[in-house]
Amino acid sequence: MHNDDKTLIQANPWDELRCHTNARIALGRVGSSLPTREVLKFGLAHAQARDAVHRPLDFTHLKHELHAEGFRTLHVHSNAQDRQTYLLRPDYGRQLHDESRIYLEHALPAPELAVVICDGLSSIAAQRHSLPLLKAFRERFSTDWANTPVVIAEQGRVAIGDGIAVALRARL
Repeated sequence: MHNDDKTLIQANPWDELRCHTNARIALGRVGSSLPTREVLKFGLAHAQARDAVHRPLDFTHLKHELHAEGFRTLHVHSNAQDRQTYLLRPDYGRQLHDESRIYLEHALPAPELAVVICDGLSSIAAQRHSLPLLKAFRERFSTDWANTPVVIAEQGRVAIGDGIAVALRARL
């Protein structure tokens, strides 16, 4: 490379910042487009996100893991009957199904605390992190864990926890 060629290559001031974040910064460009490598990386990330959203939670395995660690589980459903409805009607995922509400109202005496796990938009995250989080939570907070239900909500969004807490008459 000649010295004249070095002046054609400009250092990208964003390169140093890229190593500190997973955000899609400093992707570069080829004319008015992104480099092919970045387009392919984005396509892969998009496919992985779609897979995560559509992958079902293994409720049986999660319940088994929780029971093995001494947690009591209850299984409920939102008003979203399937994944397609869950994605198209977020409001249905926030609402506890009537049959599940009745089930919870008669399930057990009112607990001090109720914990809710939803399959949500990433069942992979729920599967991997629920048990370690609950174990850490149990170590840190003293409560009657034998009577503290871990409610697993199928096709559930965060707000379904409100309906679950009301149905259980839980204080927290």
